[in-house]
Amino acid sequence: RQSGGGGSGGIGGVAAGMPVNLERLGIVLSGYTERISLDTLRPLPTFLGVTGPAFCIAATAFAPPTKKLDKDAAEKIGSRLRLNFAYFLTNYALILAGTAFVVALMHPSMLVLMGILFGLWHVHFLLDRAAVSMEYGGVDFGEIFTTGRRSFVLTILTLLVGVFKCLVPTLEVLAISGVAIFAHASLRDPQHVETCIDFGGGGGGRRRANSDADEEYVLDGDSNRESNGGGGGMMSNGGSGAGSGDVTKTPKGDRSGELKRRDVV
Repeated sequence: RQSGGGGSGGIGGVAAGMPVNLERLGIVLSGYTERISLDTLRPLPTFLGVTGPAFCIAATAFAPPTKKLDKDAAEKIGSRLRLNFAYFLTNYALILAGTAFVVALMHPSMLVLMGILFGLWHVHFLLDRAAVSMEYGGVDFGEIFTTGRRSFVLTILTLLVGVFKCLVPTLEVLAISGVAIFAHASLRDPQHVETCIDFGGGGGGRRRANSDADEEYVLDGDSNRESNGGGGGMMSNGGSGAGSGDVTKTPKGDRSGELKRRDVV
Protein backbone atom coordinates (compact mmCIF):
# COMPACT_ATOMS: atom_id res chain seq x y z
CA ARG A 1 0.00 0.00 0.00
CA GLN A 2 2.83 2.36 0.79
CA SER A 3 4.57 1.66 -2.53
CA GLY A 4 1.28 2.09 -4.37
CA GLY A 5 0.64 5.38 -2.64
CA GLY A 6 4.14 6.53 -3.54
CA GLY A 7 3.56 5.64 -7.19
CA SER A 8 0.30 7.58 -7.36
CA GLY A 9 1.98 10.48 -5.63
CA GLY A 10 4.80 10.42 -8.20
CA ILE A 11 2.31 10.50 -11.08
CA GLY A 12 0.45 13.33 -9.42
CA GLY A 13 3.71 15.23 -8.93
CA VAL A 14 4.60 14.88 -12.60
CA ALA A 15 1.12 16.01 -13.64
CA ALA A 16 1.32 18.96 -11.27
CA GLY A 17 4.76 19.93 -12.58
CA MET A 18 3.79 19.90 -16.25
CA PRO A 19 1.81 23.21 -16.20
CA VAL A 20 4.75 24.89 -14.46
CA ASN A 21 7.17 23.66 -17.12
CA LEU A 22 4.83 24.71 -19.92
CA GLU A 23 4.44 28.13 -18.35
CA ARG A 24 8.20 28.51 -18.04
CA LEU A 25 8.63 27.43 -21.68
CA GLY A 26 6.02 30.00 -22.72
CA ILE A 27 7.90 32.74 -20.88
CA VAL A 28 11.17 31.79 -22.60
CA LEU A 29 9.56 31.69 -26.03
CA SER A 30 7.80 35.01 -25.49
CA GLY A 31 11.14 36.56 -24.53
CA TYR A 32 12.62 35.46 -27.86
CA THR A 33 9.63 36.56 -29.92
CA GLU A 34 9.66 40.01 -28.34
CA ARG A 35 13.25 40.48 -29.50
CA ILE A 36 12.41 39.61 -33.12
CA SER A 37 11.60 42.88 -34.86
CA LEU A 38 12.81 45.14 -37.64
CA ASP A 39 14.72 47.19 -35.09
CA THR A 40 17.00 44.21 -34.34
CA LEU A 41 17.41 43.15 -37.97
CA ARG A 42 21.12 43.49 -38.72
CA PRO A 43 22.25 44.84 -42.12
CA LEU A 44 23.41 42.34 -44.71
CA PRO A 45 27.03 43.61 -44.73
CA THR A 46 27.21 43.10 -40.97
CA PHE A 47 25.58 39.68 -41.19
CA LEU A 48 27.91 38.43 -43.94
CA GLY A 49 31.03 40.35 -42.92
CA VAL A 50 31.14 42.32 -46.16
CA THR A 51 33.63 45.18 -46.34
CA GLY A 52 34.60 47.66 -49.00
CA PRO A 53 32.74 48.84 -52.10
CA ALA A 54 33.43 45.56 -53.93
CA PHE A 55 30.94 43.75 -51.64
CA CYS A 56 33.44 41.02 -50.78
CA ILE A 57 33.41 38.97 -47.60
CA ALA A 58 36.33 39.88 -45.37
CA ALA A 59 38.94 37.22 -44.76
CA THR A 60 38.57 37.58 -40.97
CA ALA A 61 34.77 37.62 -40.95
CA PHE A 62 34.46 33.88 -40.41
CA ALA A 63 36.78 31.90 -38.18
CA PRO A 64 36.44 28.80 -36.00
CA PRO A 65 35.84 29.55 -32.32
CA THR A 66 38.87 27.46 -31.39
CA LYS A 67 41.78 25.97 -33.27
CA LYS A 68 42.41 23.06 -30.93
CA LEU A 69 40.24 20.74 -28.92
CA ASP A 70 41.10 21.30 -25.28
CA LYS A 71 39.20 21.65 -22.03
CA ASP A 72 38.14 25.20 -22.96
CA ALA A 73 36.88 24.32 -26.44
CA ALA A 74 33.28 23.68 -25.38
CA GLU A 75 33.17 26.96 -23.45
CA LYS A 76 34.49 28.91 -26.44
CA ILE A 77 32.01 27.32 -28.81
CA GLY A 78 29.12 27.99 -26.41
CA SER A 79 30.18 31.59 -25.95
CA ARG A 80 30.39 32.11 -29.72
CA LEU A 81 26.90 30.64 -30.23
CA ARG A 82 25.35 32.72 -27.43
CA LEU A 83 26.85 35.96 -28.75
CA ASN A 84 25.75 35.42 -32.32
CA PHE A 85 22.28 34.14 -31.43
CA ALA A 86 21.74 37.16 -29.20
CA TYR A 87 22.83 39.63 -31.87
CA PHE A 88 21.55 37.99 -35.09
CA LEU A 89 18.32 36.50 -33.70
CA THR A 90 16.06 38.39 -36.12
CA ASN A 91 18.27 37.47 -39.07
CA TYR A 92 18.09 33.81 -38.12
CA ALA A 93 14.31 34.01 -37.79
CA LEU A 94 14.18 35.54 -41.27
CA ILE A 95 16.26 32.66 -42.64
CA LEU A 96 13.87 30.16 -41.06
CA ALA A 97 10.80 31.95 -42.46
CA GLY A 98 12.32 32.27 -45.93
CA THR A 99 13.30 28.61 -46.00
CA ALA A 100 9.80 27.59 -44.93
CA PHE A 101 8.26 29.76 -47.66
CA VAL A 102 10.45 28.29 -50.41
CA VAL A 103 9.94 24.70 -49.25
CA ALA A 104 6.17 25.23 -49.03
CA LEU A 105 6.09 26.43 -52.65
CA MET A 106 7.84 23.21 -53.62
CA HIS A 107 4.92 21.18 -52.17
CA PRO A 108 1.71 22.60 -53.72
CA SER A 109 -0.38 19.56 -52.77
CA MET A 110 0.43 20.21 -49.12
CA LEU A 111 -0.73 23.82 -49.46
CA VAL A 112 -4.00 22.74 -51.11
CA LEU A 113 -4.79 20.16 -48.43
CA MET A 114 -3.91 22.61 -45.64
CA GLY A 115 -6.25 25.17 -47.21
CA ILE A 116 -9.06 22.62 -47.38
CA LEU A 117 -8.53 21.61 -43.76
CA PHE A 118 -8.49 25.23 -42.67
CA GLY A 119 -11.82 25.79 -44.44
CA LEU A 120 -13.39 22.69 -42.89
CA TRP A 121 -12.30 23.66 -39.38
CA HIS A 122 -13.62 27.19 -39.97
CA VAL A 123 -17.01 25.83 -41.05
CA HIS A 124 -17.02 23.46 -38.07
CA PHE A 125 -16.53 26.26 -35.53
CA LEU A 126 -18.96 28.49 -37.39
CA LEU A 127 -21.71 25.88 -37.14
CA ASP A 128 -21.09 25.52 -33.40
CA ARG A 129 -21.23 29.25 -32.73
CA ALA A 130 -24.22 30.02 -34.94
CA ALA A 131 -26.20 26.86 -34.05
CA VAL A 132 -27.27 26.49 -37.70
CA SER A 133 -30.01 23.96 -38.39
CA MET A 134 -28.79 21.14 -40.64
CA GLU A 135 -32.23 19.68 -41.42
CA TYR A 136 -32.86 18.89 -45.10
CA GLY A 137 -35.59 16.76 -46.69
CA GLY A 138 -37.00 15.87 -43.33
CA VAL A 139 -33.64 14.49 -42.14
CA ASP A 140 -31.76 16.25 -39.36
CA PHE A 141 -28.11 15.93 -40.33
CA GLY A 142 -27.19 17.69 -37.09
CA GLU A 143 -28.01 14.49 -35.22
CA ILE A 144 -25.82 12.47 -37.57
CA PHE A 145 -22.87 14.88 -37.83
CA THR A 146 -22.71 15.93 -34.24
CA THR A 147 -20.04 18.26 -32.89
CA GLY A 148 -18.08 15.40 -31.40
CA ARG A 149 -18.14 13.35 -34.59
CA ARG A 150 -17.12 16.33 -36.73
CA SER A 151 -14.24 17.10 -34.39
CA PHE A 152 -13.09 13.48 -34.43
CA VAL A 153 -13.15 13.23 -38.24
CA LEU A 154 -11.38 16.56 -38.70
CA THR A 155 -8.75 15.60 -36.15
CA ILE A 156 -8.03 12.33 -37.97
CA LEU A 157 -7.81 14.15 -41.32
CA THR A 158 -5.48 16.75 -39.81
CA LEU A 159 -3.18 14.06 -38.41
CA LEU A 160 -3.08 12.23 -41.75
CA VAL A 161 -2.23 15.39 -43.67
CA GLY A 162 0.34 16.35 -41.05
CA VAL A 163 2.11 12.99 -41.18
CA PHE A 164 1.95 12.20 -44.89
CA LYS A 165 2.13 15.71 -46.38
CA CYS A 166 3.68 18.08 -43.82
CA LEU A 167 6.24 15.94 -42.02
CA VAL A 168 8.81 15.74 -44.82
CA PRO A 169 8.64 19.46 -45.72
CA THR A 170 8.96 20.36 -42.03
CA LEU A 171 12.07 18.22 -41.67
CA GLU A 172 13.50 19.81 -44.81
CA VAL A 173 12.94 23.30 -43.40
CA LEU A 174 14.54 22.40 -40.07
CA ALA A 175 17.50 20.69 -41.73
CA ILE A 176 18.28 23.44 -44.27
CA SER A 177 17.74 26.40 -41.97
CA GLY A 178 19.37 24.60 -39.03
CA VAL A 179 22.58 23.89 -40.92
CA ALA A 180 22.77 27.45 -42.29
CA ILE A 181 22.04 29.11 -38.94
CA PHE A 182 24.35 26.89 -36.92
CA ALA A 183 27.18 27.30 -39.43
CA HIS A 184 26.87 31.08 -39.34
CA ALA A 185 26.51 31.25 -35.54
CA SER A 186 29.54 29.06 -34.96
CA LEU A 187 31.84 30.66 -37.56
CA ARG A 188 30.91 34.36 -37.57
CA ASP A 189 33.65 36.02 -35.54
CA PRO A 190 32.26 38.52 -32.98
CA GLN A 191 35.61 40.30 -32.94
CA HIS A 192 35.11 41.18 -36.61
CA VAL A 193 31.50 42.15 -35.98
CA GLU A 194 32.72 44.67 -33.40
CA THR A 195 34.51 46.57 -36.16
CA CYS A 196 31.20 47.28 -37.89
CA ILE A 197 29.31 50.52 -37.44
CA ASP A 198 26.61 48.82 -35.32
CA PHE A 199 29.22 48.18 -32.63
CA GLY A 200 30.63 51.69 -32.76
CA GLY A 201 33.92 50.56 -34.26
CA GLY A 202 33.81 53.07 -37.10
CA GLY A 203 34.01 50.46 -39.83
CA GLY A 204 37.64 49.49 -39.23
CA GLY A 205 38.67 50.58 -35.78
CA ARG A 206 39.88 47.38 -34.17
CA ARG A 207 40.88 43.94 -35.24
CA ARG A 208 42.28 40.97 -33.34
CA ALA A 209 43.46 37.61 -34.48
CA ASN A 210 41.99 34.38 -33.19
CA SER A 211 42.36 33.93 -29.44
CA ASP A 212 44.20 30.62 -29.96
CA ALA A 213 47.06 32.28 -31.85
CA ASP A 214 50.48 32.53 -30.23
CA GLU A 215 50.58 36.29 -30.76
CA GLU A 216 47.78 38.85 -30.93
CA TYR A 217 47.74 41.97 -33.04
CA VAL A 218 45.60 44.82 -31.73
CA LEU A 219 44.66 47.89 -33.73
CA ASP A 220 43.38 50.05 -30.90
CA GLY A 221 42.03 53.18 -32.58
CA ASP A 222 39.55 54.17 -29.87
CA SER A 223 42.07 54.29 -27.04
CA ASN A 224 44.46 56.24 -29.24
CA ARG A 225 41.82 58.83 -30.01
CA GLU A 226 41.06 59.20 -26.31
CA SER A 227 44.74 59.64 -25.41
CA ASN A 228 45.13 62.28 -28.13
CA GLY A 229 41.96 64.13 -27.21
CA GLY A 230 40.06 63.05 -30.31
CA GLY A 231 42.85 64.15 -32.63
CA GLY A 232 43.98 62.65 -35.86
CA GLY A 233 44.17 59.09 -34.52
CA MET A 234 47.93 59.09 -33.88
CA MET A 235 49.25 56.46 -31.48
CA SER A 236 51.27 57.68 -28.47
CA ASN A 237 53.92 55.12 -27.64
CA GLY A 238 56.69 56.42 -25.43
CA GLY A 239 56.28 59.93 -26.84
CA SER A 240 56.67 58.88 -30.48
CA GLY A 241 53.73 59.21 -32.87
CA ALA A 242 52.76 56.82 -35.62
CA GLY A 243 50.02 56.67 -38.21
CA SER A 244 46.50 55.57 -37.35
CA GLY A 245 47.02 52.36 -39.25
CA ASP A 246 50.00 51.18 -37.21
CA VAL A 247 49.65 47.85 -35.48
CA THR A 248 51.04 47.16 -32.04
CA LYS A 249 52.29 43.65 -31.46
CA THR A 250 51.23 42.30 -28.10
CA PRO A 251 52.80 39.09 -26.75
CA LYS A 252 50.47 36.37 -25.57
CA GLY A 253 51.46 36.83 -21.93
CA ASP A 254 50.69 40.57 -21.96
CA ARG A 255 46.93 41.18 -21.86
CA SER A 256 47.06 44.91 -21.09
CA GLY A 257 46.12 46.00 -24.60
CA GLU A 258 43.81 43.13 -25.44
CA LEU A 259 40.43 43.95 -26.90
CA LYS A 260 37.76 42.76 -24.49
CA ARG A 261 34.70 41.04 -25.92
CA ARG A 262 31.37 42.67 -25.29
CA ASP A 263 28.21 40.65 -24.91
CA VAL A 264 25.89 42.22 -27.45
CA VAL A 265 22.17 41.72 -26.89
